[in-house]
Amino acid sequence: METVITNDKKEILQYQYDLERSNSSFKQQEDLLYILNQRNDDIERIIQQDQKQIIEFEDVLIEFDDLLSKNS
Repeated sequence: METVITNDKKEILQYQYDLERSNSSFKQQEDLLYILNQRNDDIERIIQQDQKQIIEFEDVLIEFDDLLSKNS
């Protein structure tokens, strides 16, 4: 009987250890997901800024082309 209890305690300790490791891994995955989402937001913001600059540049080119056309 005592052997069974000792084995049960060992199993419980092993389960606790495995659960703690799993929880730690899950927390790391959550942290990584948070970081990746932040990076994704940053990249999206940069892309939007770049698109705005491209549009502004295209507008300037169109104005310049119009000026050249009028002077030709």
